[in-house]
Amino acid sequence: MCVCWQDAPKISADQAWHDAFKAFQKVLSESPRGKYFNDARGWLAYLHLRVGDRVNALIQYYRLLGDEHDENARVEGAFSLMLVRSPATDDEMERVEKALANEPAAALAYAYHNIYNYSIDPDPIDPPYDYETIKDRSGQTDFEAERLRREEVEKKWKAERAATSRKELTRALEFSKRLMVNYPNLSVGGAFALRAAQASEELDDNVFGGDSLDQDVFHAAAGVRFTGRWGRTWGYGEVLGGVGYLQFNGIFSGLAFKETRTRPLAQMGGGLTFVVGDGWGIFVQADYRRMFLDEEEDLQSGRNDVRASVGFRLILD
Repeated sequence: MCVCWQDAPKISADQAWHDAFKAFQKVLSESPRGKYFNDARGWLAYLHLRVGDRVNALIQYYRLLGDEHDENARVEGAFSLMLVRSPATDDEMERVEKALANEPAAALAYAYHNIYNYSIDPDPIDPPYDYETIKDRSGQTDFEAERLRREEVEKKWKAERAATSRKELTRALEFSKRLMVNYPNLSVGGAFALRAAQASEELDDNVFGGDSLDQDVFHAAAGVRFTGRWGRTWGYGEVLGGVGYLQFNGIFSGLAFKETRTRPLAQMGGGLTFVVGDGWGIFVQADYRRMFLDEEEDLQSGRNDVRASVGFRLILD
């Protein structure tokens, strides 16, 4: 059962609240892996929120998110965090981090969530538009003034979101590094280590020293080429399809990792070959390549590359 909260009125912790809290605590203590264990966690988080205790509610939701044995619990945790995480203050998040510091699974879930979710798309999702009509001297709607106002509001909104994203990414990185130092055998996974290392490079952050990230890209493709001949000048165009193999090797907070990914690609291009001698020529060529990425894992939908090349070519004709 998903128990979440949004804009519910705050209540006082009366006897009924305490009775419910004790009952759900009893479920946790008496059936640590029982059928209703995670349901009880969800209800405890809800009870904390009803009395304004966002810190302990967040702690329970991150515990749900970090439960590798219960997919429903992870879904509940993720959905509830979508509603509750945004209003949390810096002080509240510091208290959450301290509480989770000795719970590796929940702590790692917190780090994952902040790096992959909240820091990428922080609230508010939409600009706070002002819908009050602006009128000119004649009393008519001044559409140009309203357009300039909207642009200014959007500019400020984007700047604030970028600042929040950077702040939360920095917070998650620092927490992740402390977590790995305290739990060197923690299985963080190559994908997470890669994203953390990429974020570290984005922020030019190397708190513990020794962080590094190298990337190698290999391509394999096949396709068709069309060639036209005009005397000693041969023009051609080509269309290719294939795969790209990406290999990442790096060190993040002392953890050496390797991550590999395979992605489809398409390429088109063309050029000219100038026949200079018997069996050889000089060519000039330009290509456009699109590698199709997984937006959820790679944080972007694709990678675009443009290549220009000049060289010698053997001609077998």
